[in-house]
Amino acid sequence: MEMGQCIRTCSDCADVCTAAYRVATRRTGENREVIRAVMEACIMACEICAAECEKHDNDHCRRCAAMCRECARDCKAALDGLFA
Repeated sequence: MEMGQCIRTCSDCADVCTAAYRVATRRTGENREVIRAVMEACIMACEICAAECEKHDNDHCRRCAAMCRECARDCKAALDGLFA
């Protein structure tokens, strides 16, 4: 089983999620359009990572896919709340 692409996708997703967390939780002011952009990127990264992980039959990938799906749902809910 080739895991190179899966590892790369997971690493990219983790980096995007970290950036989204840092931007979205910064309390020094407001920059809604940047928050929207980074949250949308996080949603996309999580969905791509989940799809990649779902191709592999191992415990780590199953857990990773589930957490990525959960993160994407949470980011969508956060965006709905922010721009309601």
